Amino acid sequence: MNWTIEYSDDPEAFEARVRDYLLEDEALHNVALGVLRTLQQNPNYYSGDNMLACVHDDGEIGGVVTRTPPFPGLLSRAVDEDAVSAMVDALVEKYPDLDGIIGPAESVEIAVRRLEDLGFESNIGQRQRLYRTTTVEPPTGVPGEMRTARAGDRELLEDWLARFAVEAEGQDEEEAREGAESMAGLFIEQEAARIWVADDEPVCVAAIAGRSPNGLRIGYVYTPPKFRENGYASALTAALTQEALDAGCEHCFLYADLDNATTNRIYPAIGYEPVADQHLYELTPPSEERG
Repeated sequence: MNWTIEYSDDPEAFEARVRDYLLEDEALHNVALGVLRTLQQNPNYYSGDNMLACVHDDGEIGGVVTRTPPFPGLLSRAVDEDAVSAMVDALVEKYPDLDGIIGPAESVEIAVRRLEDLGFESNIGQRQRLYRTTTVEPPTGVPGEMRTARAGDRELLEDWLARFAVEAEGQDEEEAREGAESMAGLFIEQEAARIWVADDEPVCVAAIAGRSPNGLRIGYVYTPPKFRENGYASALTAALTQEALDAGCEHCFLYADLDNATTNRIYPAIGYEPVADQHLYELTPPSEERG
């Protein structure tokens, strides 16, 4: 097929253009759908140097690619390898210093080969498993209850989100602290964070990480080391999932690092089922010194 890049600087119009394609697999594309929702509700949420694009052949979409720096380029599933290559070329044309790419494993592995042909060096950053559920099975015997994070929780939230970024995402301390400050404020403002409280003490946090047309993604699940092995993360994730389903969500999503045996055990235990794998690659752009 003869794939052509189509760009947009209008999140609402772009969402209308690619919505049906992305909704063919809402679980797989929940992040992209969430990004488009955020851009429509808050155009200044990201840095502003965003890219919204799709590849098409005579109007028929073959893949969707977005980027909201500083986050990696985000790929959808694609019709074929040529569609992936076209998406990669679009990313590199706009971001010659592209430092990361993420998306469904099959698309990303093809993309990385294309990037290496273009002179980029690649390193696998994380292999994640996407889970989905329409029902929840809360654990029994876990003391405590869930509540929404309030303004008075901000310092605690900043600390725990920073620790999550360091432990789960591999960020350095300074980068993690900076990101956690703004994220904590946003979560409190939007009432998106939940805290599990046991014996009047906060012991675990989780948050609504994004929304798609019919679903909700849970993320930032973090329990400080001294509170682990008590089932708090399972109980909080289950409670937040049930809250979302009761509020009308058809399904909930979450991602787990494939190298983390604990999360890949507890999520299926409360009703989540694996959907697909997602890969994140860190990239080093070509330099004159390397030719």
